[in-house]
Amino acid sequence: MSRNTLILLIFLLLTLSCCALSTMCGVGTYVYHTIQDKPAAPAVKTPLATVTSIPGQAISTPTRPAKTPLPSATPAATAPQIGETSTEALLKAMDVPPNDPIDLAARLRPELGEVSRVARTTPVNYEEGDVIPFWVSNSDNDENWQINAELVVKGKHVYMWREVGSRVKEKDLRKAAKFFDEQIYPTDREFFGSEWSPGIDGDTRLHVLHARNLGQTIAGYFSSADEIPSVIHPYSNEKEMFYLNVDNNKPGTTFYNGTLAHEFQHMIHWHQDLNETTWLNEGASELAMELNGLERNDNGSRPDSVFAANPDVQLDSWPDTDESYPHYGNAYLFLSYFLSRFGEEATKALIADPNNGLESIGDVLQQVDPGTSVDDFFADWVIANWLDDSSIGDGRWGYPNYRIDEMAPVKRFHSLPASESDDVHQYAADYYTLPPSSDAITITFDGDARTRLAATDAHSGQWAWWSNRVDESDSRLTFPLDLSDTTTATLHFYTWYDLESLWDYAYLEVSENDGRSWKMLETPRTTRDNPNGNAYGPGYTGKSDDADAAWVEEQVDLSDYAGKDILVRFEYVTDAAVTEPGMFIDDVSVPEIGYSQDFESGAGDWQSEGWLLTNNRLTERWLVQVLEPASSGDIKVHRMTVADDGHGELQLSGIHTHKDLTLIVSALAPVTVETASYHFSITPAPDN
Repeated sequence: MSRNTLILLIFLLLTLSCCALSTMCGVGTYVYHTIQDKPAAPAVKTPLATVTSIPGQAISTPTRPAKTPLPSATPAATAPQIGETSTEALLKAMDVPPNDPIDLAARLRPELGEVSRVARTTPVNYEEGDVIPFWVSNSDNDENWQINAELVVKGKHVYMWREVGSRVKEKDLRKAAKFFDEQIYPTDREFFGSEWSPGIDGDTRLHVLHARNLGQTIAGYFSSADEIPSVIHPYSNEKEMFYLNVDNNKPGTTFYNGTLAHEFQHMIHWHQDLNETTWLNEGASELAMELNGLERNDNGSRPDSVFAANPDVQLDSWPDTDESYPHYGNAYLFLSYFLSRFGEEATKALIADPNNGLESIGDVLQQVDPGTSVDDFFADWVIANWLDDSSIGDGRWGYPNYRIDEMAPVKRFHSLPASESDDVHQYAADYYTLPPSSDAITITFDGDARTRLAATDAHSGQWAWWSNRVDESDSRLTFPLDLSDTTTATLHFYTWYDLESLWDYAYLEVSENDGRSWKMLETPRTTRDNPNGNAYGPGYTGKSDDADAAWVEEQVDLSDYAGKDILVRFEYVTDAAVTEPGMFIDDVSVPEIGYSQDFESGAGDWQSEGWLLTNNRLTERWLVQVLEPASSGDIKVHRMTVADDGHGELQLSGIHTHKDLTLIVSALAPVTVETASYHFSITPAPDN
């Protein structure tokens, strides 16, 4: 299933996952799954004793310490500071506009007139026994239809609705409503902030709809489409609400409560930070379960156990549903480690930070530990995942309140010399164990010097426009055309695109009134298919060459605008959760007026709001660390200096240990999901 969806894995019996998210200006769905085919959980370490919080810093069960920020690590060798390429610098400086359905409707669907963000300001006075219609969807076939549901429980903070004809017991709904009102609602709000309240429906209560046939593996979901007026999104219920699948999720159970705790965090985050990255949002929702005292495993595998079995999982990306399970564990451990190291207030600041993803991590680190960069913190985290022992050193090498499974190494070397070639995802880790040694050793490393934003090159030359890839975004690229002296005009351009099919859309638009309103144009490759309600008109979606992404030529007749000055725009609108590599534009021309742009000399009079003129090249940055057990029980951390060409060398001498050494390899290029290749060799150092 591919939705503008956040697929959350929680798991009960076999495994659960839940996901859905969107920002206040976008559409997304958190779908809660029961996964049938995940591996059994490996043996779990005995949990550590709970650490008492500092007074005034207490949070909901289980307790977490609010620590004084730790000092920076003092590794045996200092981590290199690699200079930014122009692409990376531009990416960091770029402000990509959020997806705002009200603004989009005003510009692209002016026939709707002025649309209010709220459906009503006075709430409907619902009473138990009322029956009303709701839109629901099925994840197996992406169908939407209406059902009737009865209000069974009117709680303090929640309405419990039951599909007419379903076999949900009233006592179970009352039990579930009580737990939500007394535990989940205050706990999530205290830590993560408030949802949009009174929201689109003018009601401070939230709605929980218990329905059938939501999908074979679906336990529940939250859809931000319900936060959008139905005149814009046809399947909006115009309520702050969750959906629970009564086919496989019994109200009042731990699994059910975990679903609501997780999804409520998504609803809150949707309001607090419109376009937060999916991975950070999902990590926060996993954390919400822990804060509510809900076990993260119940007769099934935990996402972090699956992650530990193969830790080469990119932290700062989110894949489609079928591949997302270990990402929940990855994101949870990162947020859990941040909380245990810097405490409750710093974690709240992270959730509230207006920037997104790793950038927001950097913002908070500047406040709580200015000497630690994002990459420094990531380096410590991958070590903590391997060691998981907070008794070492200053406590940074483990999780004080949570025992994680051992990270699986790529290979265990039993003798030297040794060598290996492999690849690794960005912001992930490959672990290798090296045999004990009393000799000096030399580690030689060579990795990719460059990587790409996406798996293509410019259609001609080196430069092309790229749409960016940001959740809940609306990037716009606009240029003027003077057609005043022609009677015919044809727009030619080349495009490469890989977009989330039928969830994310790109539009070609024309404005005759200086951008106050726009008309979406149909081209040979645009579609009007809109099964999920996300499209505003004919748009590009999926892959440019159907089965695969490839450069294709588009020709669009602009003769209707002959004799006029117009603006032409490419606009790319994404929803939550999954974002694919995006769209490239190159070699634009209108032969009738002699207009031609290949962008090799710059942007010219093209105006970008979120698009990047790029050569599609990033410097690949590397983090190579060696952990040396010391006789005292401490750990020496050696970090290799890797040059811009991807080459590095590290000599270790005076090693006296009977324990294995550990080599950790990570790639650190931003934004891209392209993997990075490397080779290393380990040899006994020659005698001096």
